[in-house]
Amino acid sequence: MGPSFASLIASAVSSNTVASRSFCTNAQSATDASTYTFSSQSIGTAATGRQIVIGVAGGRGGTVSVTSVTVGGNAATQLCTDEGSGGGANQRTALYIIQVDTGTTADIVVTYSATCARSGIGVWAVYDLQSSTPVATATSQTVAPYTSGSLSHTAGGVGIYVAYTYYSGGLPTHSATNATERYDIDTEASVLPHTGGDTTFSTTGSTTITVNPTFQTAGSACFVSLR
Repeated sequence: MGPSFASLIASAVSSNTVASRSFCTNAQSATDASTYTFSSQSIGTAATGRQIVIGVAGGRGGTVSVTSVTVGGNAATQLCTDEGSGGGANQRTALYIIQVDTGTTADIVVTYSATCARSGIGVWAVYDLQSSTPVATATSQTVAPYTSGSLSHTAGGVGIYVAYTYYSGGLPTHSATNATERYDIDTEASVLPHTGGDTTFSTTGSTTITVNPTFQTAGSACFVSLR
């Protein structure tokens, strides 16, 4: 027996529901560590199927990777990651996702493969996604601006980015093109700001998102589109 008429209608309604995103919070630490616990972070309004997206930025003088991100003790899935280089301090950015149906706050724990000099996060709640598998991802180490290139997307979807800039002797700031910047925060010593932002897509196609630091020695950025 095939699916009922009611289930077909419910499926059609679900597939046509536009995804929405809500920026929740950002946090940072200048402590040298391999594990960072960001306690009691906002994760938005509780809802069945809510997806939490975490943008991660960390840096040190050498190769480092993000080995895990947990939200409320549960492991998130990596969407994309990038290791920047140069300028005396490598920059790691990453985006992770996890479904969390209940609660409005949670501890977010980021673990690296080696000791970092600093780390930060941005947090988004995304509602009515059809899948946690990305439509497309992109990374960038381009010296000003970071660019997603032609990032593919589907109508009704959302896009999120995180970037991390190194410059010794001053504090860069950022702006975004084809996305809304949500935070632009100095992580340590006025040389390492991280930033993040988001957008929605009303049509199926591709869009180039750029993140523009005012000046830069090196850096890293990750972009994702979801539907």
